[in-house]
Amino acid sequence: MNTKIPSDFIQIPRQSTYSLHIGPMYVPEDQTHDSEVVKVGLLLEAIHTGGPSRGHGGVTLALLDETMGRAASEASGALCVTISMTTNFCASTSIGDFICASATVTRRGKRIVFVDGELRDSKGKLLSSATGTWSNTNIPIPGRQ
Repeated sequence: MNTKIPSDFIQIPRQSTYSLHIGPMYVPEDQTHDSEVVKVGLLLEAIHTGGPSRGHGGVTLALLDETMGRAASEASGALCVTISMTTNFCASTSIGDFICASATVTRRGKRIVFVDGELRDSKGKLLSSATGTWSNTNIPIPGRQ
């Protein structure tokens, strides 16, 4: 395993065709469907370059969207899709860094879920913050019973 990936994180199976393009994603080993905070990490590699030695902002958005959507879906017990997401870029990402998005559901209604998220590097530096709303599709989460 890559030494930049925290030892308490495990690789997750690819969830969608899009995830084939972003690269392997990781979650804390002890994260469950009931975890209050959902985390997803990614090792930034050359394919994620947006500027000299920097990660592309689209990767930041994708990782936040993935993590916040997972939080909304877990809270609802069904797949949720993004309605809107507002993101603030606080610092640049660097190729070679392990970055980790975390998401917390702040309010959940029958159809709409509100989520806050943030992205930090391995040293804990805040890279981005986000807020958003997700729609509950009432479609069961694949692989869940």
